[in-house]
Amino acid sequence: MILKRPHLGKFLERMAKLFDVVAFTSRAQRRAETILDVLDPAKEFFSRRLYLDSCKKGGKVKDLAVLERPLNRVIIVDDTSSKCVLNPDNLVLVSRFKRHNLSTDRGLLDLIPFLEELSKEEVEDVRPVIH
Repeated sequence: MILKRPHLGKFLERMAKLFDVVAFTSRAQRRAETILDVLDPAKEFFSRRLYLDSCKKGGKVKDLAVLERPLNRVIIVDDTSSKCVLNPDNLVLVSRFKRHNLSTDRGLLDLIPFLEELSKEEVEDVRPVIH
């Protein structure tokens, strides 16, 4: 059974309206597909899916260069800064999901206003704002 983080549906729905959302995981594709298909069964949220084979150092590091986009408009939301050492200025940390906090977890919900601000056209480079 795959347990979804509270407010994940609302978060993904809102982010998909504001951004080109790419799922980037350090899991192997076969296992990740199972999870991502539960999170996005209609394939309406994620425009692209990247897996372990897109990571460096044996899956320990995510490199946003694989996106082939200007990094001034790229944001990575992750709960682990160690996986994002190549692009720390693009990283928005979210609190780690703990199964015992289902009724109180607001990690994703609390990020929405900040990410909405980053999506505005007048933000030419997200990195100084994130930093």
